[in-house]
Amino acid sequence: YYPVGAELDPRGLRVNSHGRRKQFFLPVLAPGRTPTLRFAPWTRATRWWRNRYRIPEPRLDRKALWSAHQLDLVIVPLVGFDAQRTRLGAGGGFYDRTFAYRHGRAPWRRPRLVAVAFDCQQVDKLDSQPWDVRPDLIVAPSGIVR
Repeated sequence: YYPVGAELDPRGLRVNSHGRRKQFFLPVLAPGRTPTLRFAPWTRATRWWRNRYRIPEPRLDRKALWSAHQLDLVIVPLVGFDAQRTRLGAGGGFYDRTFAYRHGRAPWRRPRLVAVAFDCQQVDKLDSQPWDVRPDLIVAPSGIVR
């Protein structure tokens, strides 16, 4: 994801991966009645624009976008989390809708979802809803929540 506001900035992962034959993608708001995310390749030649929420997105032909199940690993933002891997997002439900197909699937299936957080974002308990998609891991400076 491309960080906005006070979100932890994961862009350094791309900078530090040169020569490792990794491909990076960024989420793009997919059009439709029930908006979800599609994923755009992120390269040095990427052209940008701001979506309706003013978040930078790669500007590409919609045919060049990838679906979530084509990815191996997705790093997701969060506002808060608890020890049960309950993730509180920004409230749009985009990640929950995009990865809803993971409900009932074995946790090892693609993609792996890894949330990144600051320690101060951890709370004792968050209410979980049936549509919530928990990340496989939450990585914070003090440790990993599995």
